[in-house]
Amino acid sequence: MRPRTVKRPCLSALVLVPIALLLAGRAAAEPPAHADSPRRTDKSPAGAAALSVLFPGAGHFYLGDPATGAGLSALGALELGALVGTALDGWPEGGLDADPSFMLSALWYQNTWLYGIFAAWRDARLARDGQDLHHPLPGENLDDLLWAPFDPDTFFEPEVALGLVGMLGLGVLATWLISDHLVGQGGTVFERDELRFMGQRLHPGLGAPLGEVYYLGLFAPVGIGEEAFFRGLVQTSLSERVGDWGGWALSSLIFAAAHAPNAMAIEDEQEQLRYLTIGLPLMALTGAYLGWVYMHNHYSLKESVALHFWYDFLLSSLSFALDPDGQPFAVRICMPF
Repeated sequence: MRPRTVKRPCLSALVLVPIALLLAGRAAAEPPAHADSPRRTDKSPAGAAALSVLFPGAGHFYLGDPATGAGLSALGALELGALVGTALDGWPEGGLDADPSFMLSALWYQNTWLYGIFAAWRDARLARDGQDLHHPLPGENLDDLLWAPFDPDTFFEPEVALGLVGMLGLGVLATWLISDHLVGQGGTVFERDELRFMGQRLHPGLGAPLGEVYYLGLFAPVGIGEEAFFRGLVQTSLSERVGDWGGWALSSLIFAAAHAPNAMAIEDEQEQLRYLTIGLPLMALTGAYLGWVYMHNHYSLKESVALHFWYDFLLSSLSFALDPDGQPFAVRICMPF
């Protein structure tokens, strides 16, 4: 696939989003609810989650928590603005994966949306004085989850550090079984005299670190959003109904099924079929391990968020090393404002 013509390289996406995440994390740093909390409420957890489906932060306004609502809404508005702007700039001819600007903003918004749904549901339940609380709920706020992948105490827990090795092995196996080629036509990153990044041709000594910065910004929200939703909300809700292990098994299958639409971004029909028949079952195994880590740590999200982030980041870094031209940042990254 030939990259699109670059009209103007732009670094604003890489600058604005980490700042926005940190600001929203501060705004959304919810203290645990307790009997003396001024945010006690009998409002519906389902209603709070449903409002957050409409837009991030809406559920927290409903709960009478304007600080958290404003933080999530501001972050969502920033991301949605980038998403709409890149779409108006020209729909990618080769699918969403052909336009890294669109993919980047879509992932940011998607995972702020997922986290907002979870957080509204959880906070509504905690604010009801535990009257319908039959299962432990994650207590981390957005600050905690943003820091989790970089916290040595979290990373070096055996189920995180050793589990990461196993998950990466599973990811490499899946990639090898699904893809027709692993090494790009132009060779690996170590064989290149220059790398493409945001429409510029750069020395590998500069292009390679910038590629890693791109993936850092891309995957930080993915680990938070998906773990908060699939483990924090889906697994917890199901565990209350069918028991811990039943909720674990069902949520792992739901996690894999939710990734099935990714097949639409694969152009080769044989690769697409292999993704659905090989990749999704392996995705269910990955989800099962993340769900076990969540249970093992007394329903804390920090460990699974750290695992999820480093798995995505390191697997994509390996892909970058083997096929530099196959990475999204080899085309362009730009916010339209």
